[in-house]
Amino acid sequence: MIKAFIHKHSQLSRIVFTFLIVILFILGRYLPLPNVPLGQYLAQKQSALNLAASVAGGSLSQIGLFSLGLGPWMYAMILVRLFGMGKQNNSVSKKRMEIRQNLLMVVIAVIQGLGIAFSLTYTSGQVNFLAMVAQSTLILVAGAFVLVWLGNQNAMYGVGGPTIIVLTNMLLSQDQTFPLFVKLWNKGHYVFVSFIVLWTLLAIYWISVSEKAEYRIKMQRVSINSQLAEEAYLPIKVNTSAGMPLMYAFTMLMLPQYLVMLLQNVYPKQDKLWQSITSALTTDNLIGVLIYILIIFLLGIAFSYVNLDIVNQTENLRKSGDFIDGIRPGKPTQAYLSRLVARLGFFSGLTLALVAGIPLLVGLGNAEHLLIANVSGIYIMMTGMLITIMDQMATSRLMKRYRGLFESDQ
Repeated sequence: MIKAFIHKHSQLSRIVFTFLIVILFILGRYLPLPNVPLGQYLAQKQSALNLAASVAGGSLSQIGLFSLGLGPWMYAMILVRLFGMGKQNNSVSKKRMEIRQNLLMVVIAVIQGLGIAFSLTYTSGQVNFLAMVAQSTLILVAGAFVLVWLGNQNAMYGVGGPTIIVLTNMLLSQDQTFPLFVKLWNKGHYVFVSFIVLWTLLAIYWISVSEKAEYRIKMQRVSINSQLAEEAYLPIKVNTSAGMPLMYAFTMLMLPQYLVMLLQNVYPKQDKLWQSITSALTTDNLIGVLIYILIIFLLGIAFSYVNLDIVNQTENLRKSGDFIDGIRPGKPTQAYLSRLVARLGFFSGLTLALVAGIPLLVGLGNAEHLLIANVSGIYIMMTGMLITIMDQMATSRLMKRYRGLFESDQ
């Protein structure tokens, strides 16, 4: 009876499952580490460091089981995808790819975990300090893998996959944003607050439109022999990288800071050097903002190539016999698509960098302004995630509507 209900109300069961995953995530987020004082934190809630952690599903405003978030998984995934870009699908098995990604995730998680563990204060003092560090690191690394497992379970049985974890964490981390807007408005910062609000609304509108916009390449499909052949095309999103460069730009700024947190304890005499590196990797100074903008721009181009995967796209067209009007199959098609993706990636990366970077540049020089300057980038990411989740739900409803047709063909 329960199976029949789940089968009939699959959409509802997926939503309920996702809700349970979110509850588990929130509980684990506030589950403290052993021998670490309650309320232990490494960054203030509205700091650039904690903001970067929240984008990956982690939190440094209160150290807990899931403080690393999905950051190690995100690093590993993008590195594996970038190094595997351009290779044929069958060159590396899926299992081997997962093994490589998990091994890389372990290395990154250990670096991040050690960076946090060495920076904590323990209730046992310095008596068993190294043992406490090892214990905390092990728990943080385990928490990161549990979080990835929860995301994978949600991808199979829920809605939104790992995205829902990141989205929930970002929403929880924004609880002080609205009071900050009110506080700055009451203190007379009318121009900057109005600018951020309008800029954020324009950014949300832009990401909503660009997510649906597509560039259509006229195709000749040999399998279609009707008037529909004249309307055949290959769609490529105008915003080919979506909002991913913003998310990964924050996480890429975070990894060196975790490494610096670790090195500060290994080489304490070089404290000035570590502080200068950390300062350069936060978005509260000009150098950090420029590095952040550059990373977004480069990731915008890189993700454009990763998402389309030109080599495999060209090979699939060649195998099916389809071709682009006026372009020979094979290498000429690959060169044409590469030029097109480069232009679209340049446009996508540049617009994302400007939308996220201009408020930060305007807010430089005023610590209070910088507290809300990142709002535009944050809401771009959340809007992109919501659009992705809604598209998944729409696809699920469509498959359910035509389930009888698919089952009759089997």
